[in-house]
Parts: sequence; C-alpha cells; structure tokens
Amino acid sequence: MKNWLFLLFMVLASASISAQQSNYKVVAYYSGDSASLLQYDFKNITHLIYGFAHIDSLGKLAVFRAKDTAVLKAFDDIRKQYPHIRTLIALGGWGGCRSCSGTFSHPDSIDAFAASVKTFLQRFRLDGIDLDWEYPAIPGVPGHPFAASDRPNFTRLLLRLRQKLGAKKLITFAAGGFQQYLDQSVEWKKIEKNVDFVNLMTYDLVHGYSERTGHQSSLYTAAANEASVDRCVQFFKKIQFPLQKVVVGVPFYIRVFEVTSNHNNGLFQPGRFLYMRGYRRNLDSLTVANGFVRYWDDRAKAPYWFNAARNLFVTGDDQQSFQYKLDYIRQQQLGGIMFWELYYDTFQNGLLELLRF
Repeated sequence: MKNWLFLLFMVLASASISAQQSNYKVVAYYSGDSASLLQYDFKNITHLIYGFAHIDSLGKLAVFRAKDTAVLKAFDDIRKQYPHIRTLIALGGWGGCRSCSGTFSHPDSIDAFAASVKTFLQRFRLDGIDLDWEYPAIPGVPGHPFAASDRPNFTRLLLRLRQKLGAKKLITFAAGGFQQYLDQSVEWKKIEKNVDFVNLMTYDLVHGYSERTGHQSSLYTAAANEASVDRCVQFFKKIQFPLQKVVVGVPFYIRVFEVTSNHNNGLFQPGRFLYMRGYRRNLDSLTVANGFVRYWDDRAKAPYWFNAARNLFVTGDDQQSFQYKLDYIRQQQLGGIMFWELYYDTFQNGLLELLRF
C-alpha cells in the first residue's frame, strides 16, 4: 500500500512539473525572409513574432513590402505544421515608430489604429500584436518625438486594443531593460490586466552609443548603475507586477568594441563600438586561433571575449550564460524567455536548441 501511494505521489508530482514547464514561453522574433523561415524547427518555440509593421499615413497598422506579406503568409503555414504556436505582428522596432507619439496622442486616432489592428490580424490569421515603441515618454531614436503624455496614452492604447480585440487575442509589448524606461515609460499597475505578457529587452544594455564596454545582457549587476535582468525583476517585485507576465530577453548576436587599454581584459573600459553580428555569421570567429580568449564574469554570470593583439572586446551570450538565465527564470517563476532574433540563428543545432525548460 505504501509503495502504491509513493508511486502515485511520484506520478502526480511529475505531472505537476510537466504542467508547470509547459507554461514557460519561448518567444522568437523574426525579421528575415519567408524562404529562410521555413527551414527552422519550431517545436521548442511557443510564440513567433514578425518584425515589423508600421503606422501608415492614415494612422493604420500596415506592412509595405512584398517580403512582409510573404513572411506573414508563411506564418500561417507554420501554424498548420506546429498548431501549438501563437503568431503575432510587432509594431515599430528601433527606428520604426517615429509617428507613434503623435498617432497615440488623441483618442480618435487610437480608435482608428485599434480597428486597423483587428482587420490586420483577421487578414493574416494572427493571434495578436506586440507593441515595440522605443520609447514612450523618454528619448529613444535620436530625433523621434516623445512627450510625458506618451505614458498615459500608452495605457489608453492598450485598453482600447483589449476592448477592440477581445480576450482571446494576445496583446504584448517590448519593454526597455533599463531603469529610466521602467520608471517613466509605462503605468505598470494600470496596464497589467490588459497585457498577456511583456517582452523585456534585457539586451543591448551596452549598445552602439556606449563609450564604455560592459555586458550587453547581464543576469546580475556587476558594476555601479549597470542594468541587468535581476535589476529589472527586482523592480517588478517591488511594484508587485505579475512575474509570470515577465519574459526575459536574450540576444542571438554579439557586439564588438575597440578599446585603448587591455586592463581587465577590456571589460568596463573606454571603448568605441564597431559592429554587431548574428550568431550564424559569427559561428567560429571567437576562437583562440583568431586571437580571442573567452573570460567569465561570475558577478554578472556573463561571458566576454578579448583579443589583446587587436584590442577587441566582445560581449554576448553562450551556453553557460543561457543556462544561468533559464535557471533564474525557473527560480523566480517568470513567464519565459524571448530572443532577438531567429534569423540570426543557424537552421540546425543553433542557439535555439539551448533554450529548453
């Protein structure tokens, strides 16, 4: 009898763990072409987001290229093969939301935009929309308009989208992974019931405008005032935002800087940004044969690479840092993991294979 009860307990416990694991999201952004898209394996992906659609001259959600239409039609083919996947269209992106502040400054234009989203989702048989406005109420792309009123207007936009799309369609947004965004761009308590989850852009924390090297996607803060995944999560805990709606973002690319000093192997040193490069194009470049040595920052739980002969510092993620982030997501009971972007990955045996809960 005792053995039978023990076996029953183990079966129930296993079922509970499997159910919990199935709730984790693996969210893939994609901006490539339709032919490349169909070569990936989607069994581990739960949500697929195409970037990007924009706002047209009439204030409606629209795509403008034949490539965009082809990819969105391919999304429908993928859903037939992988019925578990939810598909979304992303608005904006870096450099793609110049008119967002103006469009969403008036209730009538918000209404017209929301109506166009419903039509767009119906046309392409999509499951929802992801808002990638960089950024409401604070500076983003140089020259792009922003105003303090963007913050409440973003709340009104989310509410109107929910009213127009109903409960079954997904509404998500991409959130900056730095403190100014968290503090000033979003009315978190007012929006939490109207969004399904938040794609936290905890990458590019060291970016092309940076004049000092660092980790572009730290799990923990390793230097004064450095942004990190954990710093964002502690913010959400403090304001009591539902942690299961927080999806942690990781990069499928590296960023390369030129430094003038080899102190600390180039980490946290003055530097000049050179370029970013996707994993698929960077597969074998960070090797000893090419002059690079890999280092590990145990405070940040992040790797970095340094070429002392050429004074090149490289920041990115790898299998070890991904595993720390996956473990952290489980420990903190977050919503899952997101990455930019699938097009940067190899078709087989790539980074996607490492993102398993």
